[in-house]
Amino acid sequence: MIIGAGQMRNLEVSLAIDTDQAQTALNFAQNVHDLTTSHFVKISCDQIEQLKQGPQVSFVYYGSVESMIDGEPMAHLHSVASFDRYHNQYELINFYMNDDPECKVKHNFTTFEPAIAMYVHPEVIPFTMQAPADEL
Repeated sequence: MIIGAGQMRNLEVSLAIDTDQAQTALNFAQNVHDLTTSHFVKISCDQIEQLKQGPQVSFVYYGSVESMIDGEPMAHLHSVASFDRYHNQYELINFYMNDDPECKVKHNFTTFEPAIAMYVHPEVIPFTMQAPADEL
C-alpha cells in the first residue's frame, strides 16, 4: 500500500511470464517513485508556448520553487498533483512550474503574486488564476 497526500493506493505485484524477479522489483520501484515523487517539472517560457498547442492537459504554476517547499504557501500544489496521480491512471495531467517573472507577464499575470494556469487544448480558453498565495 502506498500512502501520500491523504490518499492510499494498493499496488499489485506479480511476476510476468517473461520477466525475472529483478525486473519486477525495478518495475515496482518505478511505480512507487512515480506515485510519490514531486510531479512538477521546470519548464521554459518557450516550452509553455509549445505545450499550449498540444492535446495534453497541462497545469503550470508560475512562481518560485521555494514557495512549494513543505510549510510554504504553495506546498499544497504537491497534494493536487499527487491526488491526480493516485486517482487518474490513464489521462494524467502534466504538472509544470516556471519561476521567470518575465514569462509570467508574457502570460498576462503580474509579477507580484503566484499564478496558475491550466491548458486543456488549443481550441479551449485556458483556466487562469492569480491571487495571494494563501488564496490559491
